[in-house]
Amino acid sequence: MSKGRALAQLIMHMSHLTPVGWGYFACSVVLSGICYPSSKKMIPFFIRKQAKKCYPDFEWIVIPQYSMSLSLLIFLAMNSFLGYFCYQETSEDDIIFFCIIGVTLFIFALLPIFIKLFKLKCIMKNNNALFMSRFSLLGFYKRIIIDADSIKILSNEEIKCDDAYISFIYNGKYKCKLDKSLYSEEGWNLLKRELLANTR
Repeated sequence: MSKGRALAQLIMHMSHLTPVGWGYFACSVVLSGICYPSSKKMIPFFIRKQAKKCYPDFEWIVIPQYSMSLSLLIFLAMNSFLGYFCYQETSEDDIIFFCIIGVTLFIFALLPIFIKLFKLKCIMKNNNALFMSRFSLLGFYKRIIIDADSIKILSNEEIKCDDAYISFIYNGKYKCKLDKSLYSEEGWNLLKRELLANTR
């Protein structure tokens, strides 16, 4: 019932939009669509930029494929201002409604991005040492020393993949398990080659 009421409220407030408001809404849809391909590359771009700032001479960095687009955030941010494009008689209520809805949805959309940025690990090689991200968007990394005997390439029978995961222990006590599906083929092969080199 609450979902039905929320939808009815949204339709009601959308009906208060002026022709200019509908034009602004259409522009937000078009702009989000245009930004979609490039916005998926923005997070890796910033990660590399921050890594370069903190470790200017790093040899390589393998970044997970976050498979998330910032175009949704652009869409939500733009539509938080829809209330300013409503008819004057209802504009005060519309401004409050669109701002609350826009900000709330923006936060809910942003939260999974930050969780993934903390959870998924970037691996970097700098001055012949390996580093793992703590929060890569801010350029925070820690040096890791991998126990060569703990490195294992694990298969996944369900998807018939012989190297679906790599697990290892680093800094004496921490366990890490990397998932192939989260990395590009080139990045995964680089990780495998580098880690397996430690076993020889």
